[in-house]
Amino acid sequence: MSGSPEKALSVSGLNKSYNVPVLKDFDFDLRKGEVHAIIGSNGAGKSTFAKILTGLTPRNSGEVKFHGQPFNPASKQEASVAGINMVLQELNIIPTLTVAENLFLHALPHKRGIITRKVMRQAANQALQRLGLDELDPDQLAGSLGVGQQQLVEIAGALAQESSVLILDEPTAALTGPEIDRLFENIKQLRQEGVAMIYISHRMDEISKIADRVTVLRDGRRISTHDTTSVTVDQLVHEMAGNELAERRPHLEIEHRGPGLRVENLTALPAVRDVSFEVQKGEILGIAGLIGAGRTETLRAIFGADAMQSGTVFLSGEAEPLNIKTPVDALRAGIGLFP
Repeated sequence: MSGSPEKALSVSGLNKSYNVPVLKDFDFDLRKGEVHAIIGSNGAGKSTFAKILTGLTPRNSGEVKFHGQPFNPASKQEASVAGINMVLQELNIIPTLTVAENLFLHALPHKRGIITRKVMRQAANQALQRLGLDELDPDQLAGSLGVGQQQLVEIAGALAQESSVLILDEPTAALTGPEIDRLFENIKQLRQEGVAMIYISHRMDEISKIADRVTVLRDGRRISTHDTTSVTVDQLVHEMAGNELAERRPHLEIEHRGPGLRVENLTALPAVRDVSFEVQKGEILGIAGLIGAGRTETLRAIFGADAMQSGTVFLSGEAEPLNIKTPVDALRAGIGLFP
């Protein structure tokens, strides 16, 4: 094809303020069939930009053109009907509805006003298989799933919609390696089908794997746009931070001064069974596992957010175990949880 690539989206002079400016004279363009990444520190304006495009918040000024026509959606539904859909950074799952109902809440299949459950179940199975979630029951309540599985269900719902532009806002935050690989396979397939995608992420390795171009946002302003093949991670980090990277300091040896937390035989059904570990003072312990392995549930049980069936938790080498029944008990004991 001769000439410039066809633009699916064109943004110029976009401004948005709450109590302070969030986006300032922001320019951006998205080509048909490309993945355009947006990176920036927390508060740079990335998610605000995505919400403007999907009708979740109004802009103050500026111009947005969608396939060459002025575009200013008043709601998420209006943007979706036009062909712009989004996977939100914050989970948008309704826990009291089934997996299938969450997948197609935007357009429940029906006949004469009555939901056709069989059709919805079949469509749900197809959407779940696309992300390797064959084991999930479409009739299962979404609230019974782990955080990672809920994120995958939300992604599956977005992929099942007819999209001209798909926005993915930190979609891999709760996913592990195999799930990320499956998501990237779907992104590549959508790109081949001509779907344009905006990919918002903090993970530099993902940008180089999946994006064609990357735009750096800092303090609400566009700093630069690069082809991903012609820019280094150090350059992107420098542009995000706005100053030279601090000189790397040598590794500091931490003096461990006895146990800080000890967990013995923790069981919190159905995900956690007989888990034991110890963390020293001044130590960082990583907990890894696939989605559904019980990572989040283990921490929630220690914090009192989920009920423990059995097990004990000791703090700072004390002889008597803690009696944690609620998060208030955990906070009083000096234990915090950052979910």
